Amino acid sequence: MDHLSSPDPLGIEHIQVVLGLIGCGVDAPMTLLDLDGENSFISSVLLGEYPGLGAIVRRSGGGRLPNTLLEYASRIGHFRADLHTHEWIETLGLSSAFDVILGGSTLEGLSAPRKRVLFDEIMGLLQPGGVFLSIESLPSATRWTGTFPDDLRIQAIFGAALAEDPSASRSTIAQRHFANGADAPIASSVPLEVHLDWLKEAGFVCAECYLATGGQVVYGGQRPF
Repeated sequence: MDHLSSPDPLGIEHIQVVLGLIGCGVDAPMTLLDLDGENSFISSVLLGEYPGLGAIVRRSGGGRLPNTLLEYASRIGHFRADLHTHEWIETLGLSSAFDVILGGSTLEGLSAPRKRVLFDEIMGLLQPGGVFLSIESLPSATRWTGTFPDDLRIQAIFGAALAEDPSASRSTIAQRHFANGADAPIASSVPLEVHLDWLKEAGFVCAECYLATGGQVVYGGQRPF
């Protein structure tokens, strides 16, 4: 993977973590669903790393495949679907079919209730042992990097809750912040810690944040065998 170069805004470290997790979690993946097909760089890297891999890429609009995927066109199917409703599952027409499902920035625009349900739907589309991973910009009360910018972001978003109960765990602070917020906030404002709770509620194991740096997080989980 040393040959990789990453387009902005993804950092090479985010991509390497995703590839490493897939390599550890799935032995020679054969099927991939990319829910964030407009940002298809990671899918193109996976198709290059695994010659036996076939992919289905979600498109939000018409036209041809992104340039990053054109050389793998013979191994790719694509479909148009709106993730804001459950009907995208019917458009896909498959179940329990995928070794790997990739999320991404597209998921940030969903409402919080819709994204919680989407995690259930993703679980139903994974093979036993399959992996879901996503790279998104999400707030978090946890000092993942321990850097000054990290502390500034935490203080700006969670400062009031931290001041009220300095001894509470960062996960508890994030959960309280979400519970006291708007009834149906946009998913991009929902703390990472709450996303991890949602994954666990959906049945995922190893639901973790695997990397948090540069304002982006790599998180996900695995369907039990």
